[in-house]
Amino acid sequence: TQSDVNNMSIMIDAETKKQITNKHKRVFDHIIDIPWQDESSESEWKINNKWKVYWATPYDETVLLDTDMVFPTDVSHWWPIMAQQDFWATTNTKTFRGETITSNYYRKAFVSNELPNIYTAFMYFKKSDIVTEIFELTKYIFHNWQRFYHLFLKSDRPNHISGDVAIALAINILGYEHLTTRNNCTEFPT
Repeated sequence: TQSDVNNMSIMIDAETKKQITNKHKRVFDHIIDIPWQDESSESEWKINNKWKVYWATPYDETVLLDTDMVFPTDVSHWWPIMAQQDFWATTNTKTFRGETITSNYYRKAFVSNELPNIYTAFMYFKKSDIVTEIFELTKYIFHNWQRFYHLFLKSDRPNHISGDVAIALAINILGYEHLTTRNNCTEFPT
């Protein structure tokens, strides 16, 4: 559905790679092996490799999407807006009905610890020094999440690693919230 930027790649583990057919190869521009080792192999939530996307992406500008995302219309007009910053973390999310999500039931760690309330299911980034710093710290947080949660989250600590919390914590520690959320840039059209 995308007119301007329509490259699509997927990062997969070794077991999934065994199931790749020619049909899959035609759909994706790149089928990328998870770098280093699969850190999610023993996890119920398969997010432990999220920090690796910065090094795995073959693109200078990347939108990371969770696999359950669908784009029925063209959003190519978003790219010039996103390009105004090196990193965008989604905030102010909406339901499929276009209603702004206001419940913080699953976001208590963000509210009580004053973290940027980001969602990494849709995240834009460029190759840059700032983004390298964010992902380097995120990698360290992923590998030491219990220690970081203990040191930096005073209440409502999650009982597992969360990509949203890890990246929000990295942004917060680095003081980059003003560089990574919509408050510093043009509004997206509705």
